[in-house]
Amino acid sequence: MQQHNIAYDYLRTLAIVLVAVLHAWSLLKMDEPQYGVMCYLYRAIVDAGVSLFVLISGALVLSSPISSFSSFFQKRLKRVLIPFVIWATIIYIIGVYRHQYDDIHSIGDAILCWFPYLLNNQINVSHWFVHMIIALYLLTPVLQRVIQSADGKALCEYMLVLILVCLLLKWFFPSIFILTYCSGLLGYVGLYLAGYYIAQYGIHRASAPWIYWIAALVLYVINVLTDCPNNVLTQLTAVAIFGTVLSLHCQHPSSSSQLVMAISRYSYCIYLVHIPIICGIYLLIHTESPQWWLPLVVGIGVVAFCTLGCWIVDRIPGKWKNYLGIAG
Repeated sequence: MQQHNIAYDYLRTLAIVLVAVLHAWSLLKMDEPQYGVMCYLYRAIVDAGVSLFVLISGALVLSSPISSFSSFFQKRLKRVLIPFVIWATIIYIIGVYRHQYDDIHSIGDAILCWFPYLLNNQINVSHWFVHMIIALYLLTPVLQRVIQSADGKALCEYMLVLILVCLLLKWFFPSIFILTYCSGLLGYVGLYLAGYYIAQYGIHRASAPWIYWIAALVLYVINVLTDCPNNVLTQLTAVAIFGTVLSLHCQHPSSSSQLVMAISRYSYCIYLVHIPIICGIYLLIHTESPQWWLPLVVGIGVVAFCTLGCWIVDRIPGKWKNYLGIAG
């Protein structure tokens, strides 16, 4: 039986906290230029949350034994799709009840619009991550067979370099015609592969933590100083953070890490439900002139609240919790 690596729990915890703080920050409209350096200090780090989730998925999913297409999709997509559909539907019903959709005026309209809204990510914009991860899962059986082949390491390096070059060219020369075909998914495919590559080959040197830590700090500072945080720099910062934590080789859970493991276990459910909870908090408190620390406190508080709620529900017997994304 493979030994549990607590480093992934720390990474998931960091990722979900960053995502929650990002949305607590953006819902206050503090991601606008008038907030100056505080905006750049926030954005250059909180945007790394989703990238960390993709790196973790790549490290764990791409390194798993190759299985049949049917068994892979049955295991992975069911675990992702069913909780997504259930929570998106609950959020949709609440939104209909609160008259948040201009083109829905009756129960019939709500029924007819549900599926198109779900497909077009019009229910909860933060759920775009689910659509993206499903796309990566659809590519996974092919990627596994390539990178786990005899020449897998070299092929993985080739794909990573190719993707990085494309992203850098698109950053510096956005008008190049051929790069118009490089969709936003390309960067996440690169992160997916990078997670696998670092976990397999990039954490074995004793100096690895220091190298990754220095890289993360340098990339973050550059990103802040650009006054316009760049997606490529943010993704590279996430890669460096991922390498830093993973190379610490945190193999043995301790009593002090139980909270981190709980947050990690419930992170997908927290991701699916945190936006409405943040919105509810902002309806209850004064947010006309928010201080810089407010989204930090709200984001961390929402993660803690959701973790407690998931933990309570998890004590109830039954496999039905799987359908809510609570039991992993």
